[in-house]
Amino acid sequence: MQEGDDEIFVYMGVGEDVPLGVTKIRVDRSVKIIPDLAFSERENLVEVYLDEGVEKIGYGAFYNCNCLRRINFPSSLVVIGMLAFFFCVDLEEIELNDGLKIIQELSFSQCIFLKRIRIPSSLITMGKKAFTGCASVTEVTFPAGPGRIGIGYGAFSSCTSLERVVTPLNIHLMSTNHQIFSGCTKLATVELIGDVRELVSSLCVKQHKRTQLALEILRINRVLPKLTEDRKITKLHEWMESINYKIECYKLEHNKMMQEALTSIELGLWKIKLDDEHVTTRNKRKRGQCRVNCGADVVIKNVLPFLTLFK
Repeated sequence: MQEGDDEIFVYMGVGEDVPLGVTKIRVDRSVKIIPDLAFSERENLVEVYLDEGVEKIGYGAFYNCNCLRRINFPSSLVVIGMLAFFFCVDLEEIELNDGLKIIQELSFSQCIFLKRIRIPSSLITMGKKAFTGCASVTEVTFPAGPGRIGIGYGAFSSCTSLERVVTPLNIHLMSTNHQIFSGCTKLATVELIGDVRELVSSLCVKQHKRTQLALEILRINRVLPKLTEDRKITKLHEWMESINYKIECYKLEHNKMMQEALTSIELGLWKIKLDDEHVTTRNKRKRGQCRVNCGADVVIKNVLPFLTLFK
């Protein structure tokens, strides 16, 4: 059906005939699943609005809609199916919602004008070659949260303009077995996000070790631009492993020192209590007043929260 004079086709669900020449589509809120191949090969389609309520975009739903430029992804969307936006060559911007959990294989493959990709923190699985051949993508951002995303083989392969990756410390993500950045010849910058730098600064280890670790984090951006394509992935994985190994070693060292510090404080407090049991009431008051005046109680109160033990 058509809506008003602006020629927006309102899609009501399975069984409705979608005109081949349609240029704008609004999917009605009653639609939960966009069926397989629902709008495929609509070469004049430019704009799509998905109402809240859509939970899944089916297999090849927008396959070869090569004039599609704008589409929104509602917060209700959970699954983007296989080949859903394959060869949507005019699609430049997408904003994946924070409720999305699954991007199946080849979903956005060959979207050659797509420029940036931000992976939502809710994502659980990304199929193999999901964004392969997106030749204009310059930046990929992974979420900083604790969730682990299963990334399929070659997910961003042949993104030949990709220069920058923003990622948490995740050695599985950069595994050489996944080859997720194979063919990304321009990849030159990796930015670690999350609490890595805060963790490094809070480690109770010798200063030269913190400095060494901070330099190791920055090292990759000096090395990557000089490497050949086949060495970039290997070096990324080695770099991730190196940082992770150092952090785990320094955590153990930090925890050992913190345990010793906690033991010293406990012994000190125990000794004060023991001493208090052998003095007169008058001297107890004087000793208590003395500790307040010198700030001992305040010092203990402020130090204890910083004696962090890492898991």
